[in-house]
Amino acid sequence: MIRIKDAAKCSGCMTCMMVCPQGAIAKAEGPGGAIYPVVDKGKCVDCGRCERVCPFLSGYLKTKPHGCIVGFTKEENIRSLCTAGGIFAALAASILAQSGAVYGAAYGQGFVCSHICVEEVGDLHKILGKKYADSQAAELFMNLKERLLNDQKVLFSGTPCQIAALRNYLGGTHRNLLCVQVNCSGVVTSGVWQAYLAYEGTPEQIELVNRIQGENKAGIRFVYDEEKQRCEVRSE
Repeated sequence: MIRIKDAAKCSGCMTCMMVCPQGAIAKAEGPGGAIYPVVDKGKCVDCGRCERVCPFLSGYLKTKPHGCIVGFTKEENIRSLCTAGGIFAALAASILAQSGAVYGAAYGQGFVCSHICVEEVGDLHKILGKKYADSQAAELFMNLKERLLNDQKVLFSGTPCQIAALRNYLGGTHRNLLCVQVNCSGVVTSGVWQAYLAYEGTPEQIELVNRIQGENKAGIRFVYDEEKQRCEVRSE
């Protein structure tokens, strides 16, 4: 049974909820909008499936790097939409060209962040660029697994915790699965993100700012209308 004794040891991935055969685990929201699981002890049969998929309780696949390759896409129009040189976009385009599927974080209505599945190159822009809030991905794990079982190529982009949870959910190794890990030093909860937007005023558009577009620093631009914009830059 999942027991959250230390909030710092729960990423809120909710993979435990997705694998519970009794429907005994529900999603709850804590301070600041942090997501965590709550177990209905009356329904729980202590099968242990929730603990086996939890990255913090059961661990995760650890591998040694074979080497390091640095690169970027030569397509500046694509690179300008990306955070780190556009390598993810290039990999995603390759997967889609092979009739595969790509999973990544996208903004929805009100800039609520969640994972979506992209199957067309024309929709790839939705999951490019850094997102500034946590994204629920586990609800798509079943769909992703079905694609792998049907021998379809799949690319999944997420935080280290999300990728660890996905690998625990799937079990074993899958030759058609490619995971792209986001460099993560902590994720802003959806509650904090929405509170920030509400305080500053919800923008019409959120854009990445980078040197390709002639900026001196990288960051994020909030566009409210043609006359009002606000730019937040990250320190070097």
